[in-house]
Amino acid sequence: MFTNIKTVTNQQPSTSNGDVAFVNHQPGHVGESWACSPGFSGDIGRYLPVPQTDDISEGLWIYTMRGLCKVIDNDWMISGQWFGGSEEIFIKPGEGAGGEIQVTIDPQGNLSMGKA
Repeated sequence: MFTNIKTVTNQQPSTSNGDVAFVNHQPGHVGESWACSPGFSGDIGRYLPVPQTDDISEGLWIYTMRGLCKVIDNDWMISGQWFGGSEEIFIKPGEGAGGEIQVTIDPQGNLSMGKA
């Protein structure tokens, strides 16, 4: 079973930086992407995987107003590494990885995730 994003809510303001891009960097899928505008909230209508790997460079790259966060599913834990920043745990082991998740981007571009 793979972890994938089912729904997204983008709470960022309507500015030139308010769009959010999701870009897959998993081998064999490099460049597959999806994007949403400020105010979007709903089912993304496609399969958007969080790669199962321990190599952060092969993760799902999410671009928000805060910057770039590379997200992976490593040992059933969803974590991310912000460019120039520290690692964040978005979903702890046993709390939703391995199924469909929802992503919320707050007005400052921070990410949160939970079971869809």
